Amino acid sequence: MVKIKNIFLALLVFSSWISFSQVTEGYIRYERRMNLFKKYPDKDSQRWIGEKNKYSTDHFFLYFNDSSSVYIPDPDEEKNEIMKWLVLQHSMIQNFNTMQNVSLLNIYGQVVVIEDQLRPRAWKYTGKIRTIANYECKQVLLDVNDTTTLYAWFTTDIIPQVGPENFWGLPGAILGVASEDGRITYFATEVVEKKVDLEKVKPKYSNKKAGDFKALKERVAKEFTQKEAKPLVNEIMIWQYY
Repeated sequence: MVKIKNIFLALLVFSSWISFSQVTEGYIRYERRMNLFKKYPDKDSQRWIGEKNKYSTDHFFLYFNDSSSVYIPDPDEEKNEIMKWLVLQHSMIQNFNTMQNVSLLNIYGQVVVIEDQLRPRAWKYTGKIRTIANYECKQVLLDVNDTTTLYAWFTTDIIPQVGPENFWGLPGAILGVASEDGRITYFATEVVEKKVDLEKVKPKYSNKKAGDFKALKERVAKEFTQKEAKPLVNEIMIWQYY
């Protein structure tokens, strides 16, 4: 009877450990939803976009382990020609040991390589909780400037400090990010714990022309009109390099 009781207690402890074990490796699939009328608020742009293209939805994969992550657009997802120009899809490679970040910014068909250090953000806890992809997540906010506030939700059940785009630095994986006005949202739809080979999913690139964000802003301002450049720079600045 004592032996059976000991076996039962051991199983109970083991099952409890499984329940509270943390994910250290795998991938997260995100859905990004964008309101293009809010991104391009002038009437001429909205008439060109058209009501049927007002909302854009696309997906990304974030592969990660305890030291690195690779964020890429869903390779099986196709977009029409209009959306390829209106909605930018970037890839990110992060190394948490060296604190290095490589951004492959797809700007109107041209891939611009930006090499930089990972930058911390001044997140503020709100005390609110939300369930995303079956994980209980804590909410934080980030005041980007006087007019822009971002919200994020993270879970400590996934250990690496990973997240979509260039978001990171919270005590767990970021499963959701949203602008206060609802212009852009990222939410995880699936989390899979598995061994991943980051070298296989890492996009190929040449760093011969890699620059920093300052050089990118100068290039955008030179090559595009002010009307085109402003939303592009704002998007990159808020979602990538703030």
